[in-house]
Amino acid sequence: MKRSVKEAFTLFLVFVMCLFTVTGCSSKTPESSTENSVVQSTSDTNKKTKQSTDESTNLSEKSGQQEQSKLKEESRLKEQSRPQEQSKLQEQSRLQEQSRLQEQSRLQEQSRLQEQSKLQEQSRLQEQSRLQEQSRLQEQSKAQEVHSYEFILNTKTNVYHLHECTAVKKMNLENKSHITIKAKTKQEACQQIEAQGYHVCGICTR
Repeated sequence: MKRSVKEAFTLFLVFVMCLFTVTGCSSKTPESSTENSVVQSTSDTNKKTKQSTDESTNLSEKSGQQEQSKLKEESRLKEQSRPQEQSKLQEQSRLQEQSRLQEQSRLQEQSRLQEQSKLQEQSRLQEQSRLQEQSRLQEQSKAQEVHSYEFILNTKTNVYHLHECTAVKKMNLENKSHITIKAKTKQEACQQIEAQGYHVCGICTR
């Protein structure tokens, strides 16, 4: 009897302890679940943040690499185009110098031709002036030169004839007289004869 009571009491204590344990476990379970949820959420957030940071870092690195690659490419193109630009400038400078020299040569040739034409014109004028002076001197010398002119006089009729006149052949010898006049021109010689009272033959004047 006593043993049964003792076992019953022991079972009651075990029941109470179990109940207490179960109650305690039930009361602690939501808190643990909440803590686990918070920890899990924090871990997820940390993972997402880290992932986002990693992605941002990767994007920044990629952007930096692309920018660096772009700068390198621009630098390479500039470096590549620099010799071409230098060659272009040198060719342009060469063409300008060539054009300048051609223009200078053209102006020099033009000046030379003008000077040559000027000298030729001066020479022509000098030659023309020389010829005019020579002609003038010849005319002057000719005007001053004294010539001898021969005439046939008819002392009976007081007519004078030129040496080649046909009427001279018909003239009587006793009436024929020869005279030589020195004068610059034949007209002046005729005037000297006429001053002596003679007049020219009609045949000679034809």
